[in-house]
Amino acid sequence: MIKEAGDYNSILDIVESHARRLNPIHLTATWTALSKLSEHKAVIRRHEQFKLLMEISEQSFGTSEFTGQELALVAHSAAKLQGDARGELKEFFHSLADTSVSKMATFAPREMSITAWAFASSRQAQKPLFDALAREAISKMDEFKAQDISNMAWAFATAKIAAPELFEQLASAAISKVDDFAPQGLANMAWAFATAGQKPRKLFSAIGNSAAERAPDCKPRELANLAWAFATIEQNAAKMFNAFAEEAVQRADTFNDHDLVITTWAFATIGFRSEEFYEAMAATSRLRASAFTPKALSLAVTAFQRARHPVARFFAQKLEALTARTAKGRRSSLSAVGSYGQTRPAADDRRPSDGAGRTRGHGGNGNGGRVYQGADHAWPDHLLQEGKRNSFYPDGDEASATRWKKARRKVVDKDSGW
Repeated sequence: MIKEAGDYNSILDIVESHARRLNPIHLTATWTALSKLSEHKAVIRRHEQFKLLMEISEQSFGTSEFTGQELALVAHSAAKLQGDARGELKEFFHSLADTSVSKMATFAPREMSITAWAFASSRQAQKPLFDALAREAISKMDEFKAQDISNMAWAFATAKIAAPELFEQLASAAISKVDDFAPQGLANMAWAFATAGQKPRKLFSAIGNSAAERAPDCKPRELANLAWAFATIEQNAAKMFNAFAEEAVQRADTFNDHDLVITTWAFATIGFRSEEFYEAMAATSRLRASAFTPKALSLAVTAFQRARHPVARFFAQKLEALTARTAKGRRSSLSAVGSYGQTRPAADDRRPSDGAGRTRGHGGNGNGGRVYQGADHAWPDHLLQEGKRNSFYPDGDEASATRWKKARRKVVDKDSGW
């Protein structure tokens, strides 16, 4: 009946009319069906029947009938339906986590990785749950497939849960299965280990060799994430960077702004030298400069200065002009407050999301900060710190240096969303 329902209204009507007869199989099917309509998640969450679904599900979690597979599917569906409404499902995730911990022994590797992904991506990092996942995963590591390994690593890094023993076991398992990873899996693995501050050299060597062979199959996001990870842990992989450089030169126009700047920063940080590569990245970046955020401009200065490319001056001047305009706008806003007592915030007057794509996105990297991740890319804090320390001044004189330092301070002001 649930599978035959064509829209969320019909599905939720079934929940209301059959509330007392829904068992774990029915509930799991309902959550799965609604998650396939996640483009309507905001409307779905407002339905009284959806609240009824959560209530019935929570009451049923304590029954012996719910299996690890069903709990994992519910978690996955709830994460897709949550969106930005973390608070609305917070208690539901708490109840789901408690039940999952009590039944962790029934979870297979795929179910563990799905559960970890769901809680991490929805920013519901329940430490008791992740601790239980780590213990169970270590005991069943021989059964983990490549995708399970990358998803577990990504989830723990995203949730900022320290689990060194788990990462050690994941690294060992990944080395023997490195050829089974898709390019995205390789990128996620590298990103996760670098973000978590884990530096297994043998694993990164294996990832580098595999990524070099499959560079033409990597999307710009995967090239950027891999390059960022290797630069972050300071491990050069000449074969991979050479292969990536060829791809970047040919496909620079397919990189988005974040990927362009992050990739350039990574190559410059690792000490890669190629006039052709930096010319391609500089030319594409200049064309996009008017759309760059202050963060992107700041990191572009750092990247191209480190590469000793003259375009660094161009981006420095762009950033200085942008921050000057921003400061002028703020002074105008303060003036308005002084005249009228209080200003009404704009409709979207919120600090930008940290992403997590991750979202976004991203830390557990030892600096308590955000990281470049997933779809929503926050920016790595250590890159932002580099931006603030950057010694490049547009005109090379003391007055310009003073203006540049002021511009930097304005860019990293709390109100800027950094």
